[in-house]
Amino acid sequence: MGLCGTDQENERIIKRLNRVEGQVRGLRNMVEKNSDCMAVLGQLASVS
Repeated sequence: MGLCGTDQENERIIKRLNRVEGQVRGLRNMVEKNSDCMAVLGQLASVS
């Protein structure tokens, strides 16, 4: 049993965290490239 529950729960949590990490990385790139505000807002909605 892992820190946050069963091994299956930990695997699910890690997958979700990896997805969020990728979304935030994409958001950072969009901000660095001065992307369209609406596109940035859409990405922000995906992250939350």
